[in-house]
Amino acid sequence: MSSLGDILNAIRQGDGRSKRLLYEQTVRYAASVCSRYLSDDEDVKDALQETYVTIFSKLDKSDFKNKDAFMTWIGRIAMTRSIDLLRRRRKDIMAFPGDLPDNLPDEEPDVSGIPQSTVLAAIRALPEGYRTVLNMYVFEQMSHKEIAKALGITEGTSASQYHRAKAVLAEALKNKKDEEQ
Repeated sequence: MSSLGDILNAIRQGDGRSKRLLYEQTVRYAASVCSRYLSDDEDVKDALQETYVTIFSKLDKSDFKNKDAFMTWIGRIAMTRSIDLLRRRRKDIMAFPGDLPDNLPDEEPDVSGIPQSTVLAAIRALPEGYRTVLNMYVFEQMSHKEIAKALGITEGTSASQYHRAKAVLAEALKNKKDEEQ
């Protein structure tokens, strides 16, 4: 019973061991999605728990053509649960830090030669609003219109948060490279 279809069918028939197997095969991916949105490890654990509660409660109503579609579904649930947690715990995730100038350079962060874990840490260090929009735009490939709708903000705010996130991330990664030289 190793194929995704077999595991899902067994879960639908009430097999608890298959739930555990599915969890073990997907938790790293779900955790990585949650970690992109949440900087606190306890928040990541909470969002993961909510993610799997949602997955197992909606599994009977869902049909997947392949593993990629299933993993995309898991990623979207993890993203949504992470954003929901941010909303519940903090009033305004889109607040701008007051110390950034309006005329930030529009440069792409240079990640060449930087370990993935360092890039992830730099993303996790971004202010929540920046981090949230950056993740939705870059990793979830959502448009600013979709992000605005999902977060209850304007398209302009989404674009501005993304622009600022890129600038802050580029600066942080540049500083990291400079430290290593």
